[in-house]
Amino acid sequence: MTNSISFEITSEETFTDETELNREFSNAATDGPVLEGFQVNFVVDVTFNGEEKSFEVIYQTEDRNNGMMAYNGYEMAVATIYGCDADESQELLTFVEDDYTVLDALNKRADELAKQELNSMI
Repeated sequence: MTNSISFEITSEETFTDETELNREFSNAATDGPVLEGFQVNFVVDVTFNGEEKSFEVIYQTEDRNNGMMAYNGYEMAVATIYGCDADESQELLTFVEDDYTVLDALNKRADELAKQELNSMI
C-alpha cells in the first residue's frame, strides 16, 4: 500500500521581537551578516492515509556555532532542537511515518521568510 499524504498550511506567523542582525559573524567560509532570533510558527493540517490531524510546527534561526560551515545568514531549523516544547515537528513525523515531505516544504517556506527579513534589515 502506498502512503498518501497531503497538507495545507492554515496559519503562518512570524515573530521579530528578538530578531537582530549579527554583522560580526564570520568563520572559514562566511563573513556576511547573520539573522538571529527570528521565528516562524506554522499550523498545518496533514492528511495521511485518510486520517487528518493538525500540528503547530515552529522554526527558529539556526545557531551558528560550527566554525567550518558556510551559512547564507538566514537558515532555519525546527525549534524542538532548541528545547521548544510547543514545536510539534516530531509528532508530525511520527504521524506521517517519518515522511519528510511536509517538513521539507515548511523548512523551505521558513527559509524564504527569514531571507526576506534578513534582506529588509541589511
